[in-house]
Amino acid sequence: MEPLMNTPLPTLLPNAFRDRRRGSLAWPLALVLCNTAVAQYCTPTFDVVEPICKVSFAGLDHDSPGDVPTMSDWEDFTAQTATVERGRFYPILVYGNTKGDFYNAVTVFFDLNQDGVFETAQWIGGMSNAVCNNAAFDYVTVPANAALGTTRMRVIKNYDDEPMDPCGAYYYGQAEDYSVHVVEPSLPWYCTEFQITTNVEPICYVYFSWINSSSSPGVNGSPAVEDFTQSPGVPWWADGPGYMAVVEQGRSYPIIVSGNTAGNYTNYITAFFDWDQDGTYETAEDIGSIQNGSCGSVEAVITVPPNATLGITRMRIVKAFGAQPTNPCGTYAYGQAEDYTVHVSAPSTPEYCTGFNINWVEPICNVTFAGIDHDSPATATDPALEDFTHIAGSVDPGRTYPITVSGNTAGPFTTYITAFFDWDRNGSFETAVQVGSITDVECGSTAPMDITVPPDAVMGVTRMRIVKNFGSWPTDPCSSYGFGQAEDYSIYVNPPHYCSPIGLAGGQGGNNVLPICSVTFADIDNESSPVAGGSPMLENFTSIVAHVQRGATYPISVTGNTDGEFTDHVVAFFDWDQDSVFEATVTIGSLTNSSCNNVITAMVTVPADAPIGITRMRVIKNWDEVPLDPCAMIGYGQAEDYSVQVDFGTGLAAQASESFRLVPNPAHDRIELMGPKQGLVRLEVLNLTGRRVMEAPPGGAVHIGGLAPGIYIMQVWDAQERAVARLRFVKH
Repeated sequence: MEPLMNTPLPTLLPNAFRDRRRGSLAWPLALVLCNTAVAQYCTPTFDVVEPICKVSFAGLDHDSPGDVPTMSDWEDFTAQTATVERGRFYPILVYGNTKGDFYNAVTVFFDLNQDGVFETAQWIGGMSNAVCNNAAFDYVTVPANAALGTTRMRVIKNYDDEPMDPCGAYYYGQAEDYSVHVVEPSLPWYCTEFQITTNVEPICYVYFSWINSSSSPGVNGSPAVEDFTQSPGVPWWADGPGYMAVVEQGRSYPIIVSGNTAGNYTNYITAFFDWDQDGTYETAEDIGSIQNGSCGSVEAVITVPPNATLGITRMRIVKAFGAQPTNPCGTYAYGQAEDYTVHVSAPSTPEYCTGFNINWVEPICNVTFAGIDHDSPATATDPALEDFTHIAGSVDPGRTYPITVSGNTAGPFTTYITAFFDWDRNGSFETAVQVGSITDVECGSTAPMDITVPPDAVMGVTRMRIVKNFGSWPTDPCSSYGFGQAEDYSIYVNPPHYCSPIGLAGGQGGNNVLPICSVTFADIDNESSPVAGGSPMLENFTSIVAHVQRGATYPISVTGNTDGEFTDHVVAFFDWDQDSVFEATVTIGSLTNSSCNNVITAMVTVPADAPIGITRMRVIKNWDEVPLDPCAMIGYGQAEDYSVQVDFGTGLAAQASESFRLVPNPAHDRIELMGPKQGLVRLEVLNLTGRRVMEAPPGGAVHIGGLAPGIYIMQVWDAQERAVARLRFVKH
């Protein structure tokens, strides 16, 4: 907290007192009453003010001072009003100052029957080590019978424990009151008559903006319409599954959808959007198709209309057999639909310089980079700076991508081409790469040049500017030149996720897929289709898990189909540090003239310091050349992904399991770690893909109500950043 010198007396409290657990306040959150007369709200108190900095909810977006010594412990902002509709849900974000490396929890209270008592409470999460830069985040659903008119909302932030009494006395934190105006729904709600008549053949994964959602891949294991619109997951800025896309007007975003076709069939995928927020899906985007895929994927680009209504709206993904889905509310024989929330905001990136000038336009003809392959007219009547920011490329931090540019030199002259990038998204092109030169051509191309995305590139939409100039290398993206042209494109920097082989992502590849037939590693013993061209280029078997121990060595064996008297080389890649990058390589060997009858074997040693939890293994078989890059193009061959569960070595796992336990287990809303707490610093909850879905302090109950039902792993970390235990639990 604050330094001892010049600190007010109330902050000089023993640490043990600050680590209290006020069990006497642990009544249910669903109904919290304080003895207050109707229309006369109670006032909470705090010994030390650690302020709320900002509250965003249903059109209310209010900043309050982050660190003012004389500020009140309870602030009346009822002049600020949020407007909500009965039966609808709204995201709420609360930012705060924790005054150091401490955990603060946030609860929001409502008086929805307008009787002067806060009868409804919802814990919305917490923040750690925050100086008004981190937010607690959740969704609030307005009851369909909430009283119409203006009522009150109270936000309370408290150190260590979730606030449970809207009228209570607390030690460190703050409370703020706001007005909430409840109205009748003004627009029709979204259709619910979508049906699957035969088999639900599910969508497995959706990636769009900050949506990063995996769901059950089993046939008939999910409802026909899966509603993720009220699944908070984690905020879009955090690591883990997200269920709300955050997009900006006029910007373009890649979308990836994978699904199970339940055999050698073709499924088509459409994304429907309600950009004008009228309760109907008026926009349909053709995403593409997948064939014979057990969670094979397809990728497209979605451009948000420049006039899309600001605020919360909805997206529906529909997958159907046989033909492109055209009705978001229709009936289909085979397939599934998934609903997600989309938050539309105004463009946030600063305006890029537009003072670029060309005396005589000698145009760029084509730009190819990271999914962009765009032709533009080769005429001298084009503008000096062409805006193609509705066209987006998609890149991963740390990855390298080739770029080629073609252009018209307007005679026997040489022009030079530079690509400028704004990797930190600050509105200026700070990175310049000399792409190449062309001489005496009409739309001739440069040789491919590699562009490496910085590992610390800021995630989200940024910009690339291509400048072509006669006689010398362009060095200023905002300058004036004699002969040439410039073109602007959008670049979407992805959050961390596992790459796919460039150009031949899962679900595509056709006859050049020469398959892996079997993989055996630890307790993985998986056989897959041996038919050439009968499987996706990248086959997702991450539902199959190898259980290994730190420091142990295991054999790995692979068979494959070379489709004749050819030699294929096989390599296994591992992400031992769980950062979504395959940094470890094991060469397994080569297969020659094999129709799944030859076996190659190598040994894999698990690093002694590998983090405990689930990570990924990729096995790649490639013709003629040893595959050295897990993300590179596969010419003839295949890739398969598997999950690997890293456990403690013999003895330590048993000791850790005996020292800790989780109660209750299974759990619904809350679960608590029981065992010795001294020296522990945090708890992490992982899903079965190894992604962190939440984090909590080691003391007290962990609130898991926002997690989807399923099996999770809790990792226990000590002050030396060691995972000293891992425990499974079931959320129902």
